[in-house]
Amino acid sequence: MYNENEKISVKKYLAHFKDNFIKSYKENWIILVLALLFGMDFFVFESSSFFPEWLSIISISLAILFILLTLLTLYFFSVSQCLQEKILNKWLISFYLLLKYPLISLATLVLISLIIIIFMFFPALIFFFSISLPALISTIAVNKGLEKKSIL
Repeated sequence: MYNENEKISVKKYLAHFKDNFIKSYKENWIILVLALLFGMDFFVFESSSFFPEWLSIISISLAILFILLTLLTLYFFSVSQCLQEKILNKWLISFYLLLKYPLISLATLVLISLIIIIFMFFPALIFFFSISLPALISTIAVNKGLEKKSIL
């Protein structure tokens, strides 16, 4: 905890930042890898004109999987704040909540889509609410899912 008489040095701050940064990447590296894979695959299928027309189904499938991954990641971050579990259990609980309560997941997706549309009309809001509003919506969704039935 912070003591009022104690001065916080920049070295101490950077040391804590480095420790937490490394810990965060050790726990959440899978998110970065999956996002890069989906991004590269989607870019290749969308930008290539030499693919046959019928292969556009792969592009659509990748877009749907990316949306599900995004929702799963939002749920994961919310579950991480609510529960003290192993990392694998947090992912499994997030996946369970995503599939068990499809109406809550659909409402979360619709609300986040509305926020993106609002950001298109009012881009200045992105600086203030781009992370906080989706995080709030996913936290409410996770709390609703955890209230409905205890899964632990």
